[in-house]
Amino acid sequence: MKKTIFLFIILTQLALAQPGTLDTSFESNLVSSENISDIAIQTDGKIIISGMLNSEVLARLNTDGTLDTGFTPLPVWSTLGQWNWVNKTAIQSDGKIIFSGSFSGVNKLVRLNNDGTLDTSFNNIVTDGDIYKIIQQSDGKIIIAGYFTLVNNVSKKGIARLNIDGSLDTSFNIGMGSDRGVETFTIQTDGKIIVGGDFSIFNNIARKRIARLNNDGSLDTSFDPGAGANFMIYTISNQMDGKIIVGGFFTLFGGLEKNKIVRLNSDGSLDSTFNSTTGPGSSNNDTVFTTSIQSDGKIIIGGSFAIFNGISSNNIARLNADGSLDTSFDIGTGTGGDIKKTLIQTDEKIIILGGFTRYNGIVRIFIARINGATLNVNQYNSQVLKSYPNPANTIILLQVPNNTSLDKIIITDIMGKVTLEQTTNTNQVNVEKLASGLYLIKGFSGKEQFTSKFIKE
Repeated sequence: MKKTIFLFIILTQLALAQPGTLDTSFESNLVSSENISDIAIQTDGKIIISGMLNSEVLARLNTDGTLDTGFTPLPVWSTLGQWNWVNKTAIQSDGKIIFSGSFSGVNKLVRLNNDGTLDTSFNNIVTDGDIYKIIQQSDGKIIIAGYFTLVNNVSKKGIARLNIDGSLDTSFNIGMGSDRGVETFTIQTDGKIIVGGDFSIFNNIARKRIARLNNDGSLDTSFDPGAGANFMIYTISNQMDGKIIVGGFFTLFGGLEKNKIVRLNSDGSLDSTFNSTTGPGSSNNDTVFTTSIQSDGKIIIGGSFAIFNGISSNNIARLNADGSLDTSFDIGTGTGGDIKKTLIQTDEKIIILGGFTRYNGIVRIFIARINGATLNVNQYNSQVLKSYPNPANTIILLQVPNNTSLDKIIITDIMGKVTLEQTTNTNQVNVEKLASGLYLIKGFSGKEQFTSKFIKE
């Protein structure tokens, strides 16, 4: 109970920090000898990091960036062999940790318990290539994507789905799959999967670097990106209105000049209202590696660019909902190295990961946290949407301005993953099955959206 009260106090006393500035309360004391390859945020705000971390390949940080000594780090060496690296990491809804990497030269997918010990109930996966993305579906099944053609010696080109125990889900039928690697994917609220990468064909049908799959793995032909992207797609993010943010190394999309970032309509066509006409500069190293969408619709982008639409913006920027640069997002000199991943916390602060050693001139080795929101959370909750009881165990009642009835409710965890969605004409939701932690709840009524945060005990 003390921990819950402490979390609630933190949330209700957030300072109005300038967006884009470094959050100096977060300073990792784990200096990697080589790199940090990936990060994932638990529901309690703690951070799983992976890579080559001196004598470990996976460790956990507290919310202030310090090393969590209560977590058993995964050592590089064991009696069974050596981890060459850990590539990607994901956290299940039950707190267990899934990660991919190379163990004694073999590409593997492994699961740990939430204390860092090995989960022996999970059927470890072996692939013939790297895994670049891992996401758990709302039903517990796990989707993996990357540059593999075989999963446990079964033909699965670019993407596969696993059952909860790690066994291959044979009902997920991608046919011939992708002709080259799948770099990224995202799951929509209806369960469909948008994939992006370096491929030109999916299951013998032309799809240049982006496609959408049905829940069973088959190609969704209603999603038509036309000529698609001329070069690599690295990142895809879903907006709440069904539109899709896409970033990468492309200079053309749908046959039109579109430099490194575009927005698509839900059917795959280009959204002409998105105002990022020239993208992040014009040099050859101006890739967009990562995109994250704030609760207010603004878009965080990270990569290896130096300018955005003619304005200096070293490797990170925030866009307004129409795609224009948000000049209120003050990054100073930004980073001297690329940014490979951004994650938005429930308090709107932003964790960034990359090849940098400084942020706005201040030493930060590969990982940092920057301020994102401009609005005090307590003010935001009380004026927009009230949820009670808070903390909650089972039923949450929502009080909306003018007693508006909600026709849709979506709950996301601290990583932005949808954990619950319901269509309703009542202002209450059952959260009994959610894991303990901090959540964002969004209510929709026609074209209006209401947002709040709550703690699940």
